[in-house]
Amino acid sequence: MLWTRCVLETDDKQRLEGYSDESFDEQAERLADTEQNLKKICARGELEKIYRIQLTTALKKN
Repeated sequence: MLWTRCVLETDDKQRLEGYSDESFDEQAERLADTEQNLKKICARGELEKIYRIQLTTALKKN
């Protein structure tokens, strides 16, 4: 859920600033890679990796 929120916040920010075709393609590729990695983590039951990433992200924002 945190990942989805971060993606949407980033998307909103980029749209407000102007979103070139190149930027859109790069973002789409990064999101696809991230989604695949998250699926692998969940399938392997390695959820602690997600929790560490969420904690690190939350700490950086504060």
